[in-house]
Amino acid sequence: MNDPKFDGKRFVKDLKEDIELMKYLLNEIAELNLEEEDPKAQKLVDVIGQVLENSHSDIIKEKDSPRRKVLVFSSYTDTVEHISKYVEARFPNRTIIVTGNNFGPEKAKQVKRNFDASFEKQDDNYDILVASDKLSEGFNLNRAGVVINYDIPWNPTRVIQRVGRINRIGRKVFEKLYIFNFFPTTRGAQIVPNRQIAESKMFAIHRILGEDAQIFSLDEEPNPSAL
Repeated sequence: MNDPKFDGKRFVKDLKEDIELMKYLLNEIAELNLEEEDPKAQKLVDVIGQVLENSHSDIIKEKDSPRRKVLVFSSYTDTVEHISKYVEARFPNRTIIVTGNNFGPEKAKQVKRNFDASFEKQDDNYDILVASDKLSEGFNLNRAGVVINYDIPWNPTRVIQRVGRINRIGRKVFEKLYIFNFFPTTRGAQIVPNRQIAESKMFAIHRILGEDAQIFSLDEEPNPSAL
């Protein structure tokens, strides 16, 4: 380089230090073995199991209602594929996986037959739908009585869209619908405060545009639109 201030030896030294740091971090991550021992994914399948068994302490049993199916959303295809391994291992042959990579007409029909209460042909082959935001718009999935947000997008309206898949006008299946949100740990929130950001945006939406359900917190006060 022609820049007289450029220190080539220092630059190479810094690069080598960065490489050593990356090797150290990769070794630390490998020792955690999160691919096989992910506590968050394990908690997810525990919650799904409690919902399907109708034993979750937060869910009120409804007389004469069908079994609640479960809808799990993640913003990322890689995450969907990762958690699907845990879900399918715990509930074999009961799960539909949907991402932008595998979605097509046949998959859409499969989803509708098992999760859309208004679809002309009903099946009951699947209880769990794990999906990216590919399905957060344009689908009735109201045979699921629970939405689990495995992660929270920066834009909270995406979460409202997710919840809207089971909160359908004109075809009520359950008296009460349930939303489960996975938030970062306290330590993680200090690094990435997406819960605080999403909640502040959600409160603004409630105040300005109105909403008919609590999305993130019991402190939310849903109101009709004041516009």
